[in-house]
Amino acid sequence: MGCESKSLEIDEEKLNKKRKFLDGIGERVELLRSGLKVNHNAIELNTKFLTHIHNIALTNRLLLRRYIRA
Repeated sequence: MGCESKSLEIDEEKLNKKRKFLDGIGERVELLRSGLKVNHNAIELNTKFLTHIHNIALTNRLLLRRYIRA
């Protein structure tokens, strides 16, 4: 029994070809992507809101300190 090595041919065209999703899967993937974008935007908006509230609180604290010292 001899040990034979077989070379495997790779078709570059098939390798680089995009695969099609099954019916309905593509739509679900797009819905998922859309939902992730909405979640990202909501988190970003929440962060901006919290930063704004934090800045207002700091400003009010400084003004209150000045008022108490006067």
